[in-house]
Amino acid sequence: MLSLLARQCQTGILRVVAASAERQFELVLRGGQLEQAVALGLPSLRLGRFVLELETLRQPELDAVDAARGKRARPTGEDGEEQTGVPMDADQLLGGRLVAAGLLSRDELRQALQRQTIELLYEALRLPSGRFTFIRTRELPRWAVEPDSGAALGLDLEALLLEGARRADGWYQLDLDTTEGAVYVSTLAPDQELRQLGLSQGECAVLLLCNGRNSVGEIAKQSRLALLDVSRTLGRLLSLRLCRRRLPVVLAS
Repeated sequence: MLSLLARQCQTGILRVVAASAERQFELVLRGGQLEQAVALGLPSLRLGRFVLELETLRQPELDAVDAARGKRARPTGEDGEEQTGVPMDADQLLGGRLVAAGLLSRDELRQALQRQTIELLYEALRLPSGRFTFIRTRELPRWAVEPDSGAALGLDLEALLLEGARRADGWYQLDLDTTEGAVYVSTLAPDQELRQLGLSQGECAVLLLCNGRNSVGEIAKQSRLALLDVSRTLGRLLSLRLCRRRLPVVLAS
C-alpha cells in the first residue's frame, strides 16, 4: 500500500491499527513523500529518546521542560511528545517547547523528528496483522507539514521501504535466535589481532562478546548497541567466518 501511494504521489493520511489495537500509527503523506509519522502505544520511541541521541542536552534538562508544562489537560494516552498521534499546536509539543526554551535548534528538532518518523514507519511495517485506512485530503495537520515546527520532512518512501525489507531479514533472524536461545562463538585464533581484520568499532565489540555464553540480548546490552544492529553485525561476522552460531544441546541434538 505504501509503495502504491508513493508511486501515485498521493497526499493524505494513512492510519494503521494493530489487530490488538494496542498500537496505532498515522503516516502523513504529501505528494507521495512521508512528511511525518506519529503513533500510540510505543513509549520506547518517544521523541525524547531521539533528542537525547543528539547529545545536545541531558535527561534532567529534558525532564524540566516537560514538567514545566504544568497540569494542562491532555487527551487519553498523550505523553507530551510528538508521538501521541493527537494533533496539537506546535508550542504544546515537546519539540516546540525545547526550541522555545533555547535547548534545541530547529535543525536539531528536525533531525530528531526524522529519526523518530523512520523508526515509527519500520514499527508499522512489522505488524503481523491489523487494518488500515487511507484518507485522501490536502488539509494535512499543521504539526506534520510546517517546516518551522521541524516537520515537512519529505522522506523518500520507496527508499525507506527498501531498507524496511532489509530490516525484515534482520528481525526474522533475531526472532529465531531469541526463540532457539542461540549463542555465538568467536573463531579467532588466540594470537590474532582485531585491528588486522578491518572491522568497525561496533563489530569488534560484538565479536569480543561472542564467547558461547552470551545471548544476542546480552551482547546488545553489554555492547550498548540496538538488538537489530547486533543481529546484523552477527550476520556479517558469520559471512566473514569470524564466528559460528551454536544452539543449546537439546535443540542441536
